[in-house]
Amino acid sequence: MTTDPVGALRRERSELLRLCRDLSDEDWQRQSAAAGWRVQDVVANMGSAYRALVGPAALELMRSNDIERTNDALVDQRRDWLPTRVIAEYERWSQVMLRLIGPVSRTRLARAPMRLAELGRLRVSQLLCAIVFDTHTHLRHDIAPALGRAVPDSDADRMAVVLEWMMAVLSNQLHAARPEWLDRPVSITLSGPGGGCWVVGADGSVQFRIAIRYRGSDRRRRSAIPRAGNAAGELAATAR
Repeated sequence: MTTDPVGALRRERSELLRLCRDLSDEDWQRQSAAAGWRVQDVVANMGSAYRALVGPAALELMRSNDIERTNDALVDQRRDWLPTRVIAEYERWSQVMLRLIGPVSRTRLARAPMRLAELGRLRVSQLLCAIVFDTHTHLRHDIAPALGRAVPDSDADRMAVVLEWMMAVLSNQLHAARPEWLDRPVSITLSGPGGGCWVVGADGSVQFRIAIRYRGSDRRRRSAIPRAGNAAGELAATAR
């Protein structure tokens, strides 16, 4: 599956900045849906991650054995910042990230392996997928609902990037601790924007098979979904 994480990240960044520019001081201090974090802290988490990834702190993130604890430490360093400083950090370093890794995503270096904490080994290009996933999730589940704001729309391109990240992490998790029941291939079919079919191998590998077109209520597969083996288990879920 060919995705566009750079384009997806640009759109997610624009959505977040648009919402943040309209926040009052009270909004910034409101408790988000992320336990223990205010809205300001959620944005600080994203901005600090960008800054860390393009600086010396990148090694700390990559070598961490508990990325959640590392994130908490970065947020704690910013608890007393003014909201203007928090959003300025996010705006500046997210732009730096796009300028640096955007060109890299079009080279062979994009396929180079890297480690991201306990999440495992990934391709360099999937780092952008991780950031898109993070922004997409925080914005729609932790920030907008807590403020009583309408949840921003997404699209098939952004959801495809989000799912690429989720499947990469799933594969690493299964390789690290393969469940006993995974003794044969399992196919995962997700319908909806960005949907498709993936086959989980008995070894924990996750391979993309086909994309599924989605146009409102009109859901059509581009081709028949191949079976993952004669005795393959099938798991069908719906992403809406």
